[in-house]
Amino acid sequence: LPGVEEVEVELTWDPPWTPELMSEDAKFILGFG
Repeated sequence: LPGVEEVEVELTWDPPWTPELMSEDAKFILGFG
């Protein structure tokens, strides 16, 4: 973005992320059995 010199990003996973939240297609593509 024009004029932006600094950015701070804080990621919060609530509820905590687990592979069970992935679609079956995503699990297959990423090798999560």
